[in-house]
Amino acid sequence: IIQYCVENSLLDFLEKNNIYLFAGDTAVNSFTHKLNSMQVNDVKGHRIIKLNPSVELNKAFYENVIKTINNELSVLFMNTFTKMELQRLWIENIIENSPYVFKNLLTISKNKIPNPAVIIAAGPSLRSSLEMLRQIKEKAVFFCVDTALGALTEADIIPDYIVSVDSQIHNFKDYYSSVKYFDKYTVLGAASLYKGVQRSIKNIYYFTGLKESELINNLEKVTSKSVNSVEIDISVTSAAINIAIASGFKEILFVGLDMAYTGGISHVQASPIYNEFLLTSNKFKSIGHSFYNLIRKRKTEIIEETKVDVNTFIFKQNLENLILSSELEFYFTGNGQRIHGADFLDNEDIIKLFFKYDETNFDFTVNKTNVNVLIEYYNSFINALDNFKNRLLDFDNNIDEVLKFKMKLENKFSFMHDYFIKDDLYLERTQTHDVNRKNTYYVLSLLNRVVKIRKSVLRTLNYLKSSDNTNTD
Repeated sequence: IIQYCVENSLLDFLEKNNIYLFAGDTAVNSFTHKLNSMQVNDVKGHRIIKLNPSVELNKAFYENVIKTINNELSVLFMNTFTKMELQRLWIENIIENSPYVFKNLLTISKNKIPNPAVIIAAGPSLRSSLEMLRQIKEKAVFFCVDTALGALTEADIIPDYIVSVDSQIHNFKDYYSSVKYFDKYTVLGAASLYKGVQRSIKNIYYFTGLKESELINNLEKVTSKSVNSVEIDISVTSAAINIAIASGFKEILFVGLDMAYTGGISHVQASPIYNEFLLTSNKFKSIGHSFYNLIRKRKTEIIEETKVDVNTFIFKQNLENLILSSELEFYFTGNGQRIHGADFLDNEDIIKLFFKYDETNFDFTVNKTNVNVLIEYYNSFINALDNFKNRLLDFDNNIDEVLKFKMKLENKFSFMHDYFIKDDLYLERTQTHDVNRKNTYYVLSLLNRVVKIRKSVLRTLNYLKSSDNTNTD
């Protein structure tokens, strides 16, 4: 058929570089592979044209293809918008966390670990597994997502490691219910983790998300130390899973990983957002109502009689692909969605399975470095910010001169391009007859950004130069 179409010039329209043809049983995989190399601007305003065959129309197949394509595009848009909304916060947090990050670098190395890892998520079914977790506590290594922490500590269960990645202030609510245990916690945290966690909990070992910030690359060059990268695929749970796999665990049990908002409940009791859908909770309000309202609209239909959002649907797909491509043993319990490729075990089965193991003695190692090398870097950054700030204060409607100074700053400190990205989009896309007003608004916005990041740098320098910063080898 394709040969006939080519010979009769019926596919000439495909020579245009903004038209793609996906055909056959591999259409979904081909689309996903292509999408990985595309940006939002490449697909913005897209249209999907469905070419129905003239015979034996498989309606369900086509509906699944269209639905998957729309879901994948929704995730691309949401991830891009999330990055745009949070990029500045990530950079500010990394700057203020950086002395602690390089004093406590998480070292992940693959070892032969005889005991299983337990990934504890915050699904509603976690509550029914608390007694089982209490009985197997000494036989396995517990990786708990921060949102599930309240439910565990309410049952007097202290996890071995708490995985925490959120950069916003609401992240600290996950720790409110367990202040008395702060000195007993070990947190595995992303470099852009909310600063309040670092100020309250002593033992935090740091890693970086793969897409966190160009700033991490700059700091690695300054310190001559590498920060371990962990893929954070949509959910903090994926970070916990990837850390466990990279550490060498051969058996992994999922508890509370329901991936379902059954009966209107999205999270286990004692979690900060218990009994609220994630997409309609206060989780998103702190990053602006426009983004919050956009996220709320992104929902799928009912899947396997459980309401899920697009991100949860894609996370489940990615997790199942990971399991099917792995030689490790995966188990799950609870009454959420079935995880294909993992074996279901009830609580009694888990206790029997884990009884054969000896007590675990697993621990991570920490790589420390002398962070005083950051002083010179941040001093240089402050000087560059001050020069740019002075140019902004002297703005005389010469926008080209401002852009030249801005480019000079971004060439030296590449992460600043991401820091200014929303302002640049405003300048690029705002259509108005009053150009001077638009330029003035842009310059004032840049000035506000410079003042804000300058405060973060000064706080970091004050710490680095204080007696609290003790030198380490």
